[in-house]
Amino acid sequence: MEIKHLIAHRGNITGPNPEKENNKGYILDALTNGFECEIDVWFLNNKFFLGHDDPENEIEITFLLENFD
Repeated sequence: MEIKHLIAHRGNITGPNPEKENNKGYILDALTNGFECEIDVWFLNNKFFLGHDDPENEIEITFLLENFD
């Protein structure tokens, strides 16, 4: 069986790590290592954020446009 896509949930590639999940650098590490990423994106007050239960880490729209199709 051929694996076509490896997906890092919130940037995790070796299991849950709540302290790092949905963190820009953590996600970029997963992408660099050949994973696709499922992330939690919030848009609040005309700003973009990463975070699971709440908007935690502000990001620029360019982060999404440059790293996700």
